[in-house]
Amino acid sequence: MERQAENTRGRLLALDVGEKRIGVAVSDALGILATPLTILHHTRWEEDIRRVLDVAREEGAVGIVVGVPYYLDGTPSEQTRKVLRFVRRLRERTHLPVYEWNEALSTEEARERLRDSRPRGRRPRDHVDAHAAAVILQDFLEAQRRTPVRQEEHVR
Repeated sequence: MERQAENTRGRLLALDVGEKRIGVAVSDALGILATPLTILHHTRWEEDIRRVLDVAREEGAVGIVVGVPYYLDGTPSEQTRKVLRFVRRLRERTHLPVYEWNEALSTEEARERLRDSRPRGRRPRDHVDAHAAAVILQDFLEAQRRTPVRQEEHVR
């Protein structure tokens, strides 16, 4: 089932899926701005997906963007395969469109933004995973304004 995000008005949720945590971000209803929302600590995949869908419902999300970690040359890693399994399981449990988005360097960009935004000498209190999800979502939103992405499309 292919849907274009351009045809979907409303808030999008974004996920930065890691081994221990899932960073979550949400867009505004106009699809202009992404904001870090929360961090979900990994338990079991079934429980993680249930919690993601609970957050999506609470936030009124009309779609979910999942960051997929490819190497810079576009080749998949073991983590890529794990995240794609998560995406498959998520799609099996929701009617919402689920978009895959290359998350290359999103964590590094989030760390840099956090480092630049905090007072000098202070350690950031915000965890980087939710900020990485916001970087992923903001990149997706900006790309959507240029060229709509289909749900099944892999973007590298």
